[in-house]
Amino acid sequence: MSETQEDLRQTAAELTDTGIIGERTRERITHRPAGPAMVSRGLRVAGLSEAFSPYEMVRTRWQQGQVLVSYGGEGLAWVSGEWLPVPPGMAYLSPPSVPHAFRPRYPDVLWEFAWVIFTPDTELPWPECASLIRADPEPLHDAILGLWRESRAAAEAAHLAVWSELTLLQARRLLRGGARPERLRSVWDAVESNLAHPWTAPELSALACLSEGQLRVVCQQETGNSPLEQVTLLRMRHAGALLLSTEANIEQVAGAIGYANPFAFSTAFKRVMGVPPSHWRK
Repeated sequence: MSETQEDLRQTAAELTDTGIIGERTRERITHRPAGPAMVSRGLRVAGLSEAFSPYEMVRTRWQQGQVLVSYGGEGLAWVSGEWLPVPPGMAYLSPPSVPHAFRPRYPDVLWEFAWVIFTPDTELPWPECASLIRADPEPLHDAILGLWRESRAAAEAAHLAVWSELTLLQARRLLRGGARPERLRSVWDAVESNLAHPWTAPELSALACLSEGQLRVVCQQETGNSPLEQVTLLRMRHAGALLLSTEANIEQVAGAIGYANPFAFSTAFKRVMGVPPSHWRK
């Protein structure tokens, strides 16, 4: 059940595009109802695979980017001309237009992994070439599992939007190198403790002990948003929780997070969460 390093070497010219699933492999792939919520976030399709040989994916002319994370068994991934092991707790990052390939490592051993494929124009911090990093597989696995379950059952737009957003956020975290200590955690804790406050960039910079320019850079690295965009996201997430857990009307929810105008709140909520507040509550 082992291979020598020489056995695992292969040049790009020797790779042949392949898409083999096999009779024993089982896959849970997001259903069509999830489409609008996923596409609006740059997600093409996502799934969970329980793969046995002869499962194999080889893509030399692939235009989409893919993030794959292993959570059971062991696979092999093609990186810089070699087939490298992908045990649980490893993520395989495949940027757009870069050849990549993966398969189970052992013929009769199940390999379990979660994956998400992005549309070619999705802006994400891709590496220059296909690569492997250490990663906690559970967050992306759980986000995709929730998205898959919702897409095949109730398929409610608000729920699909949340699961799609979580899937995107977890994939983005992996592309940034996995979960890392957040320098701005204390800033967001302060914001969340007083969401109705009219936060400004200078105030956030002072809390972070950074210049406004430094704050923008760190915030973009950690969240993918500008500082004020992150404030808006935190407000809308809290508003979403209020809409689902209380009987407060739209005006009251808007006021709780600092919006005097409920129409402005509704517009912002739909932009961030994907659906209007009334649809979210339904």
